[in-house]
Amino acid sequence: MRLILILIFFSASFLSGCSTPYEPNPKIVTRYRASTSSANTLLSEYILSESGYFDGYFESLLMQHFDSSKSRYQNSAIFFNHLGDPFKPSQPFSIFLNGNKLLDTSQYSLTLTNYDSTNFSDPLLWQINGGKNFSTFADTLLPSQMIHIISPPANIKNIFPRQTFSVKYDVQGSDSVYIQLLILSTDTSSAFYTYDRIFHTPNTGKYNISQDIIDLLPPKAEIDVTIIAITSSLRPVNNELYLFRTGITDHIYGQLSN
Repeated sequence: MRLILILIFFSASFLSGCSTPYEPNPKIVTRYRASTSSANTLLSEYILSESGYFDGYFESLLMQHFDSSKSRYQNSAIFFNHLGDPFKPSQPFSIFLNGNKLLDTSQYSLTLTNYDSTNFSDPLLWQINGGKNFSTFADTLLPSQMIHIISPPANIKNIFPRQTFSVKYDVQGSDSVYIQLLILSTDTSSAFYTYDRIFHTPNTGKYNISQDIIDLLPPKAEIDVTIIAITSSLRPVNNELYLFRTGITDHIYGQLSN
């Protein structure tokens, strides 16, 4: 009997030194990579998603139009948990860009947005007022300058020849530039045809629509070439990591000559 009591005491003493799920000491949490594609923002439709151990992603996009009243703006923010999944932080918290608050605009989306006009000629000031899940901090990002499309003319309907032609452009102050080539058939008598490709290109230069592509097109087709200028910044804050990105787009469009 005495031996049994000793063994019970020894076992309890040994187990008391072992880690248990209910131990109050903090544990190391395994982090998984998050992807910007989870944000479902306008910019994520144009460029390849970027993945990393992000706690949050902040985006500001200007889609230019020659009539500035028709230019479209969208500012977005999204947060990721340790699994890399988007989630809504616990209240209270708030996010502002240049003094304009981002709102939860959809019950089906985990992204906060606003559509206020943003002055891209000045630095963009993000103010994040943290709550239970993340820190309070601010960050300033210099956006790309306006895209200058040299030729063909931007934002008017062009008539493109059925031969190789080039889109000439110039972008200053950008980390990277992408070009989206979108071609759609407008010939209702033929099978539907679409061509959609995105390319990483130099900041200044030209993009050639080759004869090989044109030869594949149906008799009636429209072409849209969108230029996307990107500026990015990574910001570490109290063991958290946030990705900030601004984008400007401009495009030329038109139809192929018969």
